[in-house]
Amino acid sequence: YRTVSVRIPGIAVKNQLFAEVTKEPGLTFIAARFDGILGLAWPRISVTGATPVFTNMVEMGLVDKAEFAFYLNRDATAGNGGELTLGGVDPNHYTGDFFNVPLTTGPLAETYWAFEFEDFSISGTPITDCGTSGCIAIADSGTSLLAGPTKIAQAINDKIGAVGILTEECDELIEQYAPQIIDGLIARLP
Repeated sequence: YRTVSVRIPGIAVKNQLFAEVTKEPGLTFIAARFDGILGLAWPRISVTGATPVFTNMVEMGLVDKAEFAFYLNRDATAGNGGELTLGGVDPNHYTGDFFNVPLTTGPLAETYWAFEFEDFSISGTPITDCGTSGCIAIADSGTSLLAGPTKIAQAINDKIGAVGILTEECDELIEQYAPQIIDGLIARLP
């Protein structure tokens, strides 16, 4: 860990605690296509308890508003895969209105951007069954994965035509190593 100046076009955040990770366990960092993670949540879930760079931008008055937004381009062949806007939103990337919702309290308070919702649907088809108690969702800018209860995650994946990363990895491993595994098992038979 060290203290650095983080420079983003037009902004310089001085004395930012920074951690460089050069090796990380798990499939996420092997399979994912990204260069790093810029934490935008709270110090409570930071490995070092460091104040996130965006929080410092707000506290130092370096951004117009305490807002950030992501644009994710669905066209995988496009040169621009997406955009992070700090200090507001880019109206070129959305239509309609934004609705502010309160963040949850309790165990998730000041960890992730967690909020309650009543239902979730895709193309008018309900995906969840939150009933009267509601559900809690997390908008996590530090992951490129969909994580949730298996039934709900599978329903979302089915609707959008996605395959779970573990399913995809297992299928690839089976395709690649199944003949060797079978030969090895047969060789051990009496």
